Amino acid sequence: MTPLENFTQDFRLKLTKDASGDPVVQGRLHRDAVISEFDQTFLALCFLVDGRRGAPSRTGMFNNVKRACLAAGMRIRQRGDQEAVFLFDPADRMQGKLAVKSIKARVKKVVGPEVRERLIAGLAKAREAKQPSVGQSAPG
Repeated sequence: MTPLENFTQDFRLKLTKDASGDPVVQGRLHRDAVISEFDQTFLALCFLVDGRRGAPSRTGMFNNVKRACLAAGMRIRQRGDQEAVFLFDPADRMQGKLAVKSIKARVKKVVGPEVRERLIAGLAKAREAKQPSVGQSAPG
């Protein structure tokens, strides 16, 4: 397995493909804010805030994320006005959490066994109520 696949399993993230077909973890902050594979050792956090004309400037958000990433030990590979590529070690838990939080990636929820059984029972009850009982004709 690749480092990105291991990272997505560890942090319960969904792996998707970008426009060029490369596997990435998509962020909710911006469509181009992603976590991708850089090489066999490091992952890349591509952080980009929306700089559209008419949209409020998010320079403060970018500076806060940049400061936090550098304090966590990430390295800047490329930097622009409101965008940067940070390299981080996927084995470093703190850097991984910061990368996921920075792009606001959607984390899959884990449901406990009791909750799961309760949800399955509720679904079965709803299906049972929806189906006509034997001997009755369906409405219509």
